[in-house]
Amino acid sequence: MAKNFFTGRTSFLQLMRDDYLIATGTAFFVRKNKNLFLITARHNLTGRHWETGRCLSERTAALPNRMRINAPIVEQKVPGRFGYKEYTLPLNLDTDPPIAIWLEAGPKEKPWDIAAVPVHPDWESAFIERWKTQYCLEGDFAIATMSECGTWEVLVQQQHQVGSSAFVLGFPFGKTGGVENQPIWRSGSVATEPSVDWEGIPAFLVDVSGRQGMSGSPVIIRTDSQHFILGGVYTGRLLDKGHNSELGYVWKLSAVDHLLSEGRMSDSI
Repeated sequence: MAKNFFTGRTSFLQLMRDDYLIATGTAFFVRKNKNLFLITARHNLTGRHWETGRCLSERTAALPNRMRINAPIVEQKVPGRFGYKEYTLPLNLDTDPPIAIWLEAGPKEKPWDIAAVPVHPDWESAFIERWKTQYCLEGDFAIATMSECGTWEVLVQQQHQVGSSAFVLGFPFGKTGGVENQPIWRSGSVATEPSVDWEGIPAFLVDVSGRQGMSGSPVIIRTDSQHFILGGVYTGRLLDKGHNSELGYVWKLSAVDHLLSEGRMSDSI
């Protein structure tokens, strides 16, 4: 499988209808080959539940047409320090007919709940440029050290098992970790066998108390007392009538890799 690059920084998303805020979410950046992508939950961008298609903003019935993101940047005067810059982007291109800005994958009739927004080259100078030439970043993660790099298959076989500690790094209810743009870490465990596709989709489950605003969060798996690995993308809890489930979807890195390699432009606008 092709190697990907993880910035180790989450970004706070605000989903807008024109100038009206209708939802919040989480995203992070991945580089594949020479291309940079913003990874998040597809339903953040469509405004609809990925399984049922219902509108997620029950109060307004509005669907987002703009995205505001706090993107990590390098502070040029102080090497090694990070800052953030706010960008507001339309969710569709000004074409006839309009085309959504993100890539999606999976069955056409029911795409997977992950999306990738290609980063325009004009953004490049603003984003983190300290990349490692392996699978993940080492030494630049906010709290943990990304190490023990390897392909998805190696991680599954050697380090990523049912019961492993899992952390979802996001912005529940639009809240930060006490400092602007720093995520909140919610903890739990891997709940299903990562080497098996859960119910036919390239995902596994975690038992984590996820909440609104965390969709699109990176999932970090603890391998020992000092090392963590990127395990996938959290996109929300299983649908249940009482909304009591703490089991949530994590889309595998193999799904992200497929999305970046073979993803198609979405027509969900």
